[in-house]
Amino acid sequence: MGLKNLQLIFDNPQRTYYSGQTVSGRLVVALDSPKNLRSIIIKFKGEAECKWEETRTVERDGKSETETDYYRGYELYFENRVKVFGGSNETETLPAGEYCYQFNMILPNNLPSSFEGKYGYIRYTVKATLDRPWKFDHDVKAAFTVLSHVDLNSDPQNREPFKAEDSKMFCCCCCESGPLTLATHLPTRGFVPGQSIPMTIEVDNASNVRIYGVSCELIKIVTYYSQHPRRSKEDRVTVTSMNLDGAVEENGSKTWCKKMDIPPLPPSQLRECSVIDLEYSLKIKAKPEGMHNDLKNSFRITIGTIPLWQTPAVPQPATTPYVPPLEMAGGFTTMPQADPCFEPSAPPYPDLPPPTYEESTFGTTNISDSGDNKYLFGESAYSPRYPTYSLQAASSSNVAIGWAAPPKYEDAATK
Repeated sequence: MGLKNLQLIFDNPQRTYYSGQTVSGRLVVALDSPKNLRSIIIKFKGEAECKWEETRTVERDGKSETETDYYRGYELYFENRVKVFGGSNETETLPAGEYCYQFNMILPNNLPSSFEGKYGYIRYTVKATLDRPWKFDHDVKAAFTVLSHVDLNSDPQNREPFKAEDSKMFCCCCCESGPLTLATHLPTRGFVPGQSIPMTIEVDNASNVRIYGVSCELIKIVTYYSQHPRRSKEDRVTVTSMNLDGAVEENGSKTWCKKMDIPPLPPSQLRECSVIDLEYSLKIKAKPEGMHNDLKNSFRITIGTIPLWQTPAVPQPATTPYVPPLEMAGGFTTMPQADPCFEPSAPPYPDLPPPTYEESTFGTTNISDSGDNKYLFGESAYSPRYPTYSLQAASSSNVAIGWAAPPKYEDAATK
């Protein structure tokens, strides 16, 4: 058989890191018979890519034809290769047995957060290749998550109370009714996964049309940008939604105080990435009976990695700087040695509970690409992990907004 096992094992079992931290682990190679190899190479790669196609109809010689346009955007953040076995292009024999090759890499600063979407991704991988002469190579590949801090405390607007209000009139039988008014109140505009969005929703129905329902949606808005030619494509995905109980009768009104839970999500503003942008929107809809359009409140909110916190942060040393690897012949590099980081860590605030790192709720992605052969070892299904907080047990005196129950807008506005 020859190759019994080919595996990448990370020192951090969650495979989650922040920019500037060290990715470390080991490559395990197990052989039950000698194997001839040119080399064993470990490759680190960080990249962003988006692509899509659009069809259009054109007139040519009096006939309608369909043409397809292809769009692509790409950024490479780093690509480093380390040769852990083999010195030259000559074939060497690796005897039967189990071998362990350590690897580590200091991530550059200012990397964008990992992201997987319908038309693109921001992805970080480690790939090991057993280069065999005159035969197909053996590859093993694994993805890991990189996070960029989005500290909600750094933007004062995230802490401010917010109100959205819209109204409309209905015309029935040439007679205009009174207004329908929809208002949504939030105590803040910045939130983190694991938190609930406290909402106070008011419907004042002075019209003669019954409102049969009110719904709430948290929407992920992803914009992809191609480079040649320059073009953008927007993709809107409903992250979570809920319907509020009860109708609002003619000339009636109703108020709801509700909370919407935020699942593990990538943070807003995929900073340092020019081909993918990410925002979140909260949409509230009042649904009238008959042939009338919905009345909507729609506004942006910020999803961060560090929650609003009233206690000032403790000053921290600067992030470990990125040290470029030393260039060697043949395009290979040796990576600088660094203390391994087994657990990701957010900048500490006094009394701020640490997050857990949970897999994205949008399922897994196959990380195989055109550069991988069909004999790829390892698990090709991957889902990035994002910091998720459980703050219910935290002292309410430290938290910027209430967690036990959603506060009314007026109460938050007076604080």
